[in-house]
Amino acid sequence: MRRFFAVATGLVLSLPFLSGTAAAGTYSMSLLQDPAVVMGESTASLALSVTNTSGVGGASIGWIRIYVDSAVYYVSDSNTAPAGWSVQRIRNTGRWGSYIIYEATSGRIAPNGSVVFNLIVAGTDDGPFPADVNDMTDAFDRVDVRTSSSRRAERFTGTPPTWKRY
Repeated sequence: MRRFFAVATGLVLSLPFLSGTAAAGTYSMSLLQDPAVVMGESTASLALSVTNTSGVGGASIGWIRIYVDSAVYYVSDSNTAPAGWSVQRIRNTGRWGSYIIYEATSGRIAPNGSVVFNLIVAGTDDGPFPADVNDMTDAFDRVDVRTSSSRRAERFTGTPPTWKRY
């Protein structure tokens, strides 16, 4: 009986921690044009359209973190955010890899709305993009889309795009 109460108490106490990570809705992310990431060059611009596909009554997107493959890319310090958004952090070192965080200041992405982000990437250590004998298909390591910057904010699900490195 004690074991039952211990397990039940543990479940009840963990519910608040689990409930903050529920799915808020869905998003789509697409490239507006071929980004022309050329092997041997040192910078490229990825014009990304982020759309809240949650539908009427869904939550708004207010925070986006985009991870790039740190073996190939760095996030350029010259990145800016679209109107209503700010760049909260750019990180290119450490165990968390290379990423940029955008946060809404007044322009959250409402259901069925979209915003274009112009992500500028550079080669690792601000050098050239790695060369390969063949064209490569690249993708973001991970994209984290939430209602806010809170660790307990609701998360959106979606699939980021891929692109060619020529």
